[in-house]
Amino acid sequence: MPRHKSIDENRSLYADIGNKLKAERKKQGLTIVQVAQKMKRSRDFVLDAEAARYKIPLDKLYEYCAVLDIPLKSILPEYIPGSATEIAKQLMGR
Repeated sequence: MPRHKSIDENRSLYADIGNKLKAERKKQGLTIVQVAQKMKRSRDFVLDAEAARYKIPLDKLYEYCAVLDIPLKSILPEYIPGSATEIAKQLMGR
């Protein structure tokens, strides 16, 4: 039976997402301030999202991707068949 992700693995997930956002932003020649202005968010919001200082909410992740004009799936890890189902079962105590 698969185990729950550890805190370090979850941090790694958000760090990977943040790194991909930052890389794409830089690739497009955008500054943190420009992205923040387009999102109507603070500069610190963008910095914190890219540095994985918190778990960026899904709606904000969509918003960030929209500003960069990239699909959300381009920054997410690959889907592992069955993993979502197994995690849901574990969370529900089954």
